Amino acid sequence: MALSIIEAAKIAANNGEFKKAGVLASFAESSPLLRAMPIVTIPGNSYAYARQAELPTVAYRAVNQGFTPSEGKLEIRTEALKLVGGEVDVDRALVQQMGADVRSVHEQMKSIALGQTIGANIVKGSVAADSNGFDGLKVRYGGGGSAANPVASSQIIANATQGALSLKSLDAAIDAVDKSIGRRYIVCNQATRRNITAFLRTSSQITVTRDDYGNQVYSYAGLDMLELDQNGNTQASAAFGDTGSTDSLYVVALGEGGLHMIQGAGGISVRDLGEIPTAPVFRTRIDWACGLVDAHVRCVARLFNFTNATAVA
Repeated sequence: MALSIIEAAKIAANNGEFKKAGVLASFAESSPLLRAMPIVTIPGNSYAYARQAELPTVAYRAVNQGFTPSEGKLEIRTEALKLVGGEVDVDRALVQQMGADVRSVHEQMKSIALGQTIGANIVKGSVAADSNGFDGLKVRYGGGGSAANPVASSQIIANATQGALSLKSLDAAIDAVDKSIGRRYIVCNQATRRNITAFLRTSSQITVTRDDYGNQVYSYAGLDMLELDQNGNTQASAAFGDTGSTDSLYVVALGEGGLHMIQGAGGISVRDLGEIPTAPVFRTRIDWACGLVDAHVRCVARLFNFTNATAVA
């Protein structure tokens, strides 16, 4: 069964794992995409699954005639769990002077950086750049071209022109994602969201709500826009940076049958190692075995080749 980060945080708190609950809560607050992402716990350290590649054919028949048999084609894929995390050291003197809460402050900062990094890597991750990580959507949906210069296909939609984002092209990307396999979202950076809302400022196509943390959430055509603009200390990390000063956005269907994350048994590990013997510091270790699965051929669509300009019809 898939759980969200917020649901996992509540379970950890109910089990008395308060450090783990705090880390998960910081994850949820730091990355809108990670907060919305379903997470499935798997046995072992990898996940093999069959993804639809081609549907079988069907036909009409005459009376007393048979059908010609046909079978669909499946694509067998495997996703390995990747280890991500970090350690936080807080000097014993700081704990004595400021109290034990100072450790919580540093643990929260580490958690925020980790959540932002994983959220950004869901889009920008590349095994070629970091063999210990996983490939994100930018690499997976390059269509045979490079991650920054994709080739158009049924799930990789070229903007109408190399210029301002075309909402007609965005609608085509939305239509390319099967709404029956999970809730659909638009994943973009803040500049892209501003360009869409600037054009539709007075339109009913744009609605604004607030999330659990009081942040504004913009929706286009009923799809929440999940903004990714932070990666630790790097701002605008998800200005996805395609060829020729152009950009991409992604329409995703999140669910067990669509785009989701996987994790190892026990979920994220948050361990208080106490004062270590080699230095006068208290250490906390955060470790998560996780991976990314795009389980359906129509769970992601990429819209590329638009510039940083107010959207057009």
